[in-house]
Amino acid sequence: MLRLIALALVCSLACPALAQGQIVSSGGNSMGSFADRAQFQSGFFLEFLPVRFTSTNTPFFNRPPLLYGLHVGMHYLLAESNDFLSLGIEPGVHFSFSYNNVFGTTLLLQVPAYLVGRLGCRATRYNESLLGVGIGVGGNYTYILLPYTSNDRLSQGFVAPAAMFEINANPRRQEHGAFTLRFHINLIPFDTDFSEVVAGVPTRERLRYENYGVGLIYQF
Repeated sequence: MLRLIALALVCSLACPALAQGQIVSSGGNSMGSFADRAQFQSGFFLEFLPVRFTSTNTPFFNRPPLLYGLHVGMHYLLAESNDFLSLGIEPGVHFSFSYNNVFGTTLLLQVPAYLVGRLGCRATRYNESLLGVGIGVGGNYTYILLPYTSNDRLSQGFVAPAAMFEINANPRRQEHGAFTLRFHINLIPFDTDFSEVVAGVPTRERLRYENYGVGLIYQF
């Protein structure tokens, strides 16, 4: 349900504007040099990574692994209207980890890239609105190194379509210093084979990886 809501939000903002030709280059400061178009950012994320057995839909772990992560990225402006409505691309990198006294360290590397529509704050570098919203759709590469016993770990990389929704705020209403509260989710889970030996007997299952997270981002 969350995936359908996220996809509907993306379409509700981006599709009508594109169809009616409302997102255009204004030829102002926002569409000038690379420095005008680019907004660099960093922040912190909490990442959840539910893993389930597909045959029984039961969790691989008692609760989804919770990881703490750092984010760096850039929003690059493609088109805008009056510095209030914009369309851009946003690549980024997340590196997250968690530690367990028994199993050790879990590592998560993600490389998301979104096509982002924004209204209000952070639509462009020169927008002076206090608040704004954004929605995006794209893809997310994930690599996970996840211990499940003291000697065994899951090691898996995959690409999944993803979406995000954000609320932006700029208390000083200046070119720099905006904050973003963002929620992201993989729209389609990734399934893969899993095999292990239990009591001397080889077993084979299929695992389903999902991912969602929430973070706080600061725009430089």
